[in-house]
This record gives sequence, structure tokens and C-alpha cells, in this order.
Amino acid sequence: MDITTTGDLNIPNEQTDRRLLRDGFVAMVPLWSGAIPTGIAFAVAAHNTRLSFIEIQAMSLTVFSAGAQLAALAVVADSPSLGAYALVVVTINIHLVLLGVVAGRSNRLSHWRKVLVATFLTDSSFAISAREGVIRWQVLLGAGLSMYVGWNIGTLMGALAGGAASRLPSEQLALVAPLTFLAVLAPVIRTSPALVTLLAAGATMLLLTGTVPVGVALLAAAVIGSAAGSWWDARVRDRVVAG
Repeated sequence: MDITTTGDLNIPNEQTDRRLLRDGFVAMVPLWSGAIPTGIAFAVAAHNTRLSFIEIQAMSLTVFSAGAQLAALAVVADSPSLGAYALVVVTINIHLVLLGVVAGRSNRLSHWRKVLVATFLTDSSFAISAREGVIRWQVLLGAGLSMYVGWNIGTLMGALAGGAASRLPSEQLALVAPLTFLAVLAPVIRTSPALVTLLAAGATMLLLTGTVPVGVALLAAAVIGSAAGSWWDARVRDRVVAG
């Protein structure tokens, strides 16, 4: 099926829309192998913080962010404040604004389609849609919907198993969230700037935990970690140019 192209803008017909949506959905399915176990672990950890089945599943249905939801568990346990929780979600997901800007420049969409695509935008869906160098909103949406399904399947499984998991020793359950968070982070730590970002953010979080509210500590860790990573990246680039 031919696709009329104007610069970076793809103007496909309805049949092509469906095909690209399907392609994006199917391309994401292999990543369910990571999304489902992570969703299970999140739900088990959330159950340990005394969240109900409905609250756990509602969080995955509305927030749809592994990193933000895992980080939010610490806020829920420390201070069940809606403001602190919102601060964590925004801080963890602020980079999606940049991804949305890039995707928006490559596609001319109606307002409701922009809202729909943005709702299901994730790092992985953006990566899948950008594989061929042209970001098509249909592939981006299809991949995002696929991850949404996989994530919520995992959350549902974990929420249903929460009662059985609660019989485990509390010391073991306390490790679920941090270990799962590490599993989420590990695949993206591939460069020295990324490692510096992680170490700086982690050190900041350790220093501030217990002295300031968790939401404030997370925000400070994100800012300091990002600044440290950017500084190190600039150093690496300068060395390459000088060398």
C-alpha cells in the first residue's frame, strides 16, 4: 500500500492506518516478557503497602508508568498525599514531553488524535515507531496500546495474587519494589553518562531520605542526576573532539 509523503509527514489511507496500528501492536508484544513480570511485582509491592485491588489496578489503568508507579509506592508508604504522588509521577515522566514534541513534528494530527497518542506514549513505543527513521503516529499508538495491555495484564495477575504473596515474610516483600525498579533501569544503563546519572540520583536520594518528604527527595534526585549526567556527557564529547 502506497503512502503519500510530504517531508516527514505521512498521509496514509484508512486501510494503511489499520495495518500500521497492527504492526506497532505486534512489534511490542515481545516486550510483554518484561512488562508482565514487572507489573506482577508492582502489584505485589503495592498490596504490601495496603493498597486495595481496585486502587492497584486503577493506578496502572490511569498512570501507566512502571517507574512512576514503583516510585509512588514509597510516597504512599511515607505520606499518602495526592500532591506528593502527583509530583513523583510528573518528575518520572517529564521526558515524555520531549518525545511528544518530536512525534508531533513528524505528524499532522487532529486534537483528539494528539490526546489519544499522548495517552499511550512510552519510551518503548517511541523507540519502536522510530526504528525506520520516520515516526508514524499509527505505529506509535499501536505499540503504546500493546504495552498498555501487557502492563495491565501483569498488574491484574499480581493484584489477584496479592493475598498469597502477603503470606511471605515482610522483609522479602520489602525488596520487591526496589529490585523491580532496578530491573526496569538496568537495560537503559548502557553509557557512562547514564551510569553517572544513576549514581548521582541514587546518592542524592540516599542523603535526603528521612530528612525531607519523599516527593521532594525524588525531585531533587532527578534534577541532580540529570545535571550530573549532562555534565559528564559534555566532558566525554569534549574528550572525543580533543582526541
